[in-house]
Amino acid sequence: MAENGCWITNDNGLTYYNLNGGGGRAVTFLQRIKSAPGSKKGETSFSYTIANKSPNSKLFVIPITGGKVFDGGTSAVPVGIGLSGIGINGNVVTINYNDYSGFDQGSIDGDPWFYFDVYQSIDAGDNFGLYFLNDLTSFTAISDVSKSGLCVYRTTVTVSGEWAVPASVEGYGNCCVCASWDHPSAVVEFDSSRKIVTVTGGPIRLNIAVFSNGFNLRMPDYGLFIYNSAGVCTFNSLYIPFFIKNSLTLTDAYKATGVEKPMIPLCVTGVGFFKYSGNFYRIYNKGIVMSGGSIKAGQGKTLAQYNMGNYNIYAPGSNLTVNILDGSQYF
Repeated sequence: MAENGCWITNDNGLTYYNLNGGGGRAVTFLQRIKSAPGSKKGETSFSYTIANKSPNSKLFVIPITGGKVFDGGTSAVPVGIGLSGIGINGNVVTINYNDYSGFDQGSIDGDPWFYFDVYQSIDAGDNFGLYFLNDLTSFTAISDVSKSGLCVYRTTVTVSGEWAVPASVEGYGNCCVCASWDHPSAVVEFDSSRKIVTVTGGPIRLNIAVFSNGFNLRMPDYGLFIYNSAGVCTFNSLYIPFFIKNSLTLTDAYKATGVEKPMIPLCVTGVGFFKYSGNFYRIYNKGIVMSGGSIKAGQGKTLAQYNMGNYNIYAPGSNLTVNILDGSQYF
């Protein structure tokens, strides 16, 4: 604890976090986007207005679906459609897909929809009575405690295969799962619809922090409490804010996070295909590889396999902006 600030422990001294460490945000789940690419070539960009975004917040998106294979209709060739990027401008989220030649039939898995969870991080402001705090969400200005999303669960687990978010965590349905690890080839992804973390190429040791909102905060017997003007507690030291230190565009090549112990929101970053036997192609999710403080997209769990005959199938490279948290604030 070398730096100055407001150091807090909520586990009897096992770990400490600095409330004045910079980048501390309340996070709020806003809605799930249900998106389907059109059936005409060139229809690759779809925009959605997030009506309940707070004016003093920034949006971020957790993709649940990275890509799908669709029947070719009059053509015998299946069509691969993948997420190529997400744009955010104020309260408008734009989902971008790779270009394709159109299709007449549904997706081979029976569900034509892509899904994306939208969250907001509430900007910094003045917390009356706590003038020394820098770059922290103004918890005194949060009028609705259900928007005061914080870390509700922390654990360190060794995972090979799947790990499920405990159903008992506060705000289970709204939760965003972040993790830190260090492994040169293991790939980690998160299915927000099932609340399942999947590790391909493990086992690996994961530090997992779950953030959520939509509930009244538990009140410890002692600690630091922040109340709004209505006398409702919108923060207390039983919880830890969402400490954003950086952001970057996640691609298929390693990028340095700029954080010594990075932690990132888990998601599916896209989809990929590879030919593995004869004319058979395998479709897989793209998850995240984290090694030595750098991250990239990597080949995650297999979704399905198809006989493509003599045809190829295409998927775009990963191109997704992700928040970088400081894992040392939690572990």
